Amino acid sequence: MDQVLSDKQRLSGAFWHVTNDTVINGPVAGEWNPGFRKTPTNAAGIRLNHFYYISPSLVHHVGFGYTLTEPTWTLWKVDDRKGNQTLQIPGIPADANGFPDLYFDRTSGQAEIYQWLGNAQENGFDPQRYTNWTWVDDLSWVKGRHQLKFGTMLRLRNNVARDLDNVAGTFEFSQLSTSQPNSPDFSNLGNAFASFLLGEVFSSFRQIPAPEQNFRDWFWAGYADDAIKLRPNLTLSLGLRYEIPSYVIERDGIFSFLDLSRPNPGADGRPGALVFLGGGSGRTGTNQIFPGYHKSFSPRFGLSYALNPKTVVRLGYGLFRIYPNYGRVNSGIFWNSGFGLLQAVSSTDQGLTPAFKLDGGWPAPPVSLPSFDPSQNNGGAGSWINQDANRPALMQSWTFNIQRELPFNILLDASYVGSKSNGLWTGLEDINQVHSRYLSLGNTLNADIDSPAAAAAGITRPYPSFQGSVAQALRPFPQYTTIWDMFQPTGYDLYNSLQIRLQKRYSDGLSFLVAYTLSKNIGFGGSDTFGDLFGGGGNKGIDTFNRKLERSLENIDRTHVFVFSWTYELPFGRNKRIGNNWNPVFNHILGGWQINSIERYQSETPLRVRGGPGLPLFGGSNRPNWVSPNVRSSVDMGSFDPAQDRYLNIDAFSRPAPFTIG
Repeated sequence: MDQVLSDKQRLSGAFWHVTNDTVINGPVAGEWNPGFRKTPTNAAGIRLNHFYYISPSLVHHVGFGYTLTEPTWTLWKVDDRKGNQTLQIPGIPADANGFPDLYFDRTSGQAEIYQWLGNAQENGFDPQRYTNWTWVDDLSWVKGRHQLKFGTMLRLRNNVARDLDNVAGTFEFSQLSTSQPNSPDFSNLGNAFASFLLGEVFSSFRQIPAPEQNFRDWFWAGYADDAIKLRPNLTLSLGLRYEIPSYVIERDGIFSFLDLSRPNPGADGRPGALVFLGGGSGRTGTNQIFPGYHKSFSPRFGLSYALNPKTVVRLGYGLFRIYPNYGRVNSGIFWNSGFGLLQAVSSTDQGLTPAFKLDGGWPAPPVSLPSFDPSQNNGGAGSWINQDANRPALMQSWTFNIQRELPFNILLDASYVGSKSNGLWTGLEDINQVHSRYLSLGNTLNADIDSPAAAAAGITRPYPSFQGSVAQALRPFPQYTTIWDMFQPTGYDLYNSLQIRLQKRYSDGLSFLVAYTLSKNIGFGGSDTFGDLFGGGGNKGIDTFNRKLERSLENIDRTHVFVFSWTYELPFGRNKRIGNNWNPVFNHILGGWQINSIERYQSETPLRVRGGPGLPLFGGSNRPNWVSPNVRSSVDMGSFDPAQDRYLNIDAFSRPAPFTIG
């Protein structure tokens, strides 16, 4: 819709609605089989904009937007058929979506395609609804030498989710349950499917889901900008933006996380215990997850100077804020302890005795839900919110640019562009890692806390009821294994580049664009470990107490990027150098042809080399020693055969000594 209300007012708007089902099949097609995903998308939105031309120099704009999306991003719902109504496994809800996962340990001769049946783990969040309301208000005013702009924006967000992954349960069946316990070939005998027919479950896990969670937050921003014409060839731009990200709340207090300063009664009072939002006994008394942040001032500066009619110099500097993805608070099980439950059981004697019999059903949950026991995650994992999680990352950006008009309608543009970012979110912060100074203990780290080796090293239980290894005892919070840390404002990134562009506007049948970038992107966190926000996996830092060890070229770094695109109109046909007098038929066939090309040549991203002895620090994987600058093999790249040649020179690396960092 685009409506002219009067000579001074204009109204425009749009409404859209999308419904779509995206289906992905696994190795075997069908909703009951592993790998099947069906994402039903239902989205709608509305946009309205009103412009009021108060005078030729004063314009007011108001805009409104509303968006509804369900589900969001990669979340899915497999099917709403209830598989356990068929299997009738006691303890599993009859109305659980999907079909219980049946996993069969593969034995010799068994095809992999039959190893796994069911789709309980393919169910996602249901329902998952995301709504966004946005209001913008801008004023543009030209007064004398000033071009003034003022504006404000308010955004309200609401995200509703419920994690239903694996409510139908996953059941593993092992050949060990039907093997011969006294046979020397015990591990190779038996059949997992036979164990299934006997109903002997080797291991199993399931989720008892928490109630629906309802997350809300708001964001406000205001700005002022003035472009001042100091001289006919000199313009100064000054701007200031101020932003307030609100605290995030869960409407009903269905949210829990670790408070690392709270005494844990199950660990004899050591700090680090669960806390629960909401009102009532054993809860925090608030629904607030993140506090607000009120220091996001972002000044910007720009200068443009025309040396002559064909040459312009520009420079600029600005601060920009990058905000965390607060959507991670709806990551289901990570924040549901006490409201939902992940329950896992396993055979304790290699399958001689099953974890439970299928017809007997799942064992009863160890706790009644909701449970506000601050020690209920002891011995397992927990989620923690960094105290600076509400603080946006700060990016400084600067540029120096020269533009020169050349003959033949060609423009030369050369720029130095740089940026520096602090407080990016990474996977390098691991607050429950053993300090690297304990590597000097060597194999003692793997010994039991009550072993003679531990006693000889003078290491005792961190609290009387502790059981586990020396390494576990030396963790800052030994009552927990992994502490998930999804908001880690500890990353750093530095980018510097030379960017050159040569562009010819269309004339004489030819136009082209040539662009070259020489750059370096170095740091730790921003791109290298961004995908590892849970504090685990291959991108996890080796030593969280010395994160500068991870400083390197970023994964997205490309030293050279060259792009060349061009269009040439062949000189054949009417009004061309050749064929100006062709008849219409001949001209229609041979005239008006163009040749186009888009070419891109670029350096590859850095190649990561990992390896080396494991480190019992509960950190990331080790790396080898780099002992020679000759990293590439001596094989000529023109004759390189990937079937027999090595790209890397393995002699450029060496294996670190045991219990040392490469």
